[in-house]
Amino acid sequence: MDSDIEALKVEVKELRAIAVDTNRIIHGMRSSQRRHAFISVLWWLLVIGTTVASYLYIQPYLQKAQDAYTGFQQQSQKVEGWQQQAQDVLNKYLGQPKAQ
Repeated sequence: MDSDIEALKVEVKELRAIAVDTNRIIHGMRSSQRRHAFISVLWWLLVIGTTVASYLYIQPYLQKAQDAYTGFQQQSQKVEGWQQQAQDVLNKYLGQPKAQ
């Protein structure tokens, strides 16, 4: 009977050691998970912040390019209008029928 009690005491001590070790591992996993979540949030803030900062830095240059393109389109339309007026004048004075 005493040997059974001693065997149970040894087994309880082993189980307690395993439980303590398991508890330590679980706490480590949980703290690792928290660190990972914190680093993930920082990473996405960095990605989004870099994207916004890049846009704000490049935006004036994009606006200038867009304004230049708009000006080019307007000048092109003016030239087309002048070309049409010149064609109309030539057709009127040379007696050629107007092409449609």
